[in-house]
Amino acid sequence: MKIDVHAHIGRLVNGEDMSLEKQLRGMDAYGVDYALISHIECGERLLEDNPLADRQQMKNLAAIEAAAEHPRRLGVLLWCCPDDPGYSADFERLYRDNRKLIKGLKVHPDMSRTDANDKRLWPYYEMAARWRLPVLVHTRENRHSKVSYVVEMARRFPEVPFILGHMSLSDDKEESLQALETDENMYGDTSWVYSAVLAEAEKRGVIHKILFGTDSPIKGWDTYGDPEFYQAYDHLDEILTQESCRRVFFQNAVQLFRLEGLG
Repeated sequence: MKIDVHAHIGRLVNGEDMSLEKQLRGMDAYGVDYALISHIECGERLLEDNPLADRQQMKNLAAIEAAAEHPRRLGVLLWCCPDDPGYSADFERLYRDNRKLIKGLKVHPDMSRTDANDKRLWPYYEMAARWRLPVLVHTRENRHSKVSYVVEMARRFPEVPFILGHMSLSDDKEESLQALETDENMYGDTSWVYSAVLAEAEKRGVIHKILFGTDSPIKGWDTYGDPEFYQAYDHLDEILTQESCRRVFFQNAVQLFRLEGLG
């Protein structure tokens, strides 16, 4: 069984449509049983090109409605918009009213123009602590999305599992692996991560903190077949033990997101 913890629906600024249909088609074609989606149009950086009143509420609700149509195949990560409009009681109410479908929160510091440790995000992290929700944070070594910012928040909010989305996009993953080694509540996903990094994670004893994630369908319905990254995942059993493969593709996500009803 495969669970993808990092998938999307919505339309990008360039017009690329990451539709629900594309996501489901990719899942069918590549044997992905369940995915956690977030709605890309919540990203505040898209505001100028796609103005929408209270998109945090409306687009998150659209993701919930998509998952409600396919509850055995999709769950939701609520997208946090700290730059505009920010945390409100309505945001938490959205979670309370849809707890069966919502499995965690999503933070994209670059799209929010907000550092991952900015105090505008703290109410979301406090909410995650109240409900024991994992928080998936886009990471990259740039102005807003540094791994060190997420590590700082993981230590401030030790009840919250923090997932390093991409394990820092486009770097060698060393800082991310160190964070997984030193901080109990730190995890990483495999979105645009080479399979060799997983072998290193197994060697360091942190494979139980690695979750299969892909960014699908950001490169089309066949993102799961990306030849540079995800095709190699079809052969993970050649570099990892069977137990480690099971953990990466399924068991780690089941435990972290409390998905025991699957499978």
